[in-house]
This record gives sequence, C-alpha cells and structure tokens, in this order.
Amino acid sequence: MSLPDGVGPYTVQHLTAPAPLPPSLFKLLEPAPIPPKRPVHVPIPGSRHSAYLRAALERELAHLAVAQPSQRNRTLFGTAAALGELVAGGALPEQEVKELLEQGGVALGLPLGEVARTVTSGLRHGSHRPRRLTA
Repeated sequence: MSLPDGVGPYTVQHLTAPAPLPPSLFKLLEPAPIPPKRPVHVPIPGSRHSAYLRAALERELAHLAVAQPSQRNRTLFGTAAALGELVAGGALPEQEVKELLEQGGVALGLPLGEVARTVTSGLRHGSHRPRRLTA
C-alpha cells in the first residue's frame, strides 16, 4: 500500500491485469549498447615509471585517508577505480593494491566486509578503462 503525504492510501478502482507493453515501446526501453573503452596510454620515460606509480599510489591513499565520514565509502570506491585502471593496465599488482585499499578503508572505520566489497567493485570498475604506461 502506498501512502502519499497528505493524501491517504490509494484504493483500487478496477482490479484488472495491466495491459501488456507493446513490443515497439519495449524496444525503446532497452539501454543503448556501450562501446568498449579503449585503453589509455600514459607516456612516461622508462626510468620514471616507478616514481609515477609511487606518486599515484601515495596521492590516492592520501585522498582516501582524509575522506569525510559521509564520503568514506564513495571515496574508497573512487580510489579503487582509479588504481584499478593501473592494475588492469598491468602497471600495479592487484593483490598489493587491494591490501593497501582495504587497510585504508578499515583505518577510516568502515566495516571489513563493506570495505572488501567496495574495493572489489572499484577495481572492477577501473578495469574497464585500463591505463598502460608507455615509454
């Protein structure tokens, strides 16, 4: 039963099955296909790869560490997605990134189960746009 503010409950006037949706309208409701995203290539001189990756990790983890209480989960997801691009591109090892993100999320006071789900989801989201470092 629905109770809209100030109106009271709705009452059924005619107890009938809804009309079927015409196929032409049903087709309009289908989501448009999403084209696959091309990997992003970040050109970095070979000797600077490790410095770039270290800076990226430190920046994302620092951003996570100062997340406001109302934004902790969203910030964790965004950080995981950003680093997930580098993981998917082969620049960072997934397990180590996952452990660092989980430590950061727990340090914020989020429950471990929520942190694990959010990190996994963020890494998966980031993997749709792999970022590869090129010399």
